[in-house]
Amino acid sequence: GHSCGIKSVREFNRDHARIVQGNGRSKSLSELYPPN
Repeated sequence: GHSCGIKSVREFNRDHARIVQGNGRSKSLSELYPPN
């Protein structure tokens, strides 16, 4: 977590995870699967 600029692993959320698509571009998990 420290290398990502957060103090604890518990601060990770959907915006931190990125998925690489077939075209080589990445999107955040929250873009692909918006929270309800």
